Amino acid sequence: MTPRERVREEAQKVAALIVTARRLLAGGAAIDLSALEGQVRAVCEGVTGLETAEGRALLPTLDSLVDGLDGLAGDLRAQFHRLGTEGG
Repeated sequence: MTPRERVREEAQKVAALIVTARRLLAGGAAIDLSALEGQVRAVCEGVTGLETAEGRALLPTLDSLVDGLDGLAGDLRAQFHRLGTEGG
């Protein structure tokens, strides 16, 4: 497996974690994002180790991850707001 393939595989794992976290959050469950943080770090470190052309080839994958993380952040803000209004 090439370094780029490894990074892509790690990115797919991150994407799956994001989908799972959003689904659990939508169901009202508490979520632990520690695994997500570590895997995002691994993807970022993997990309920085690639040649420029190989890294650029992963841009669509990385853009998709950023979109997913942005969506998760929005979901977390909404949950925080709901909890704040319900508790106060």
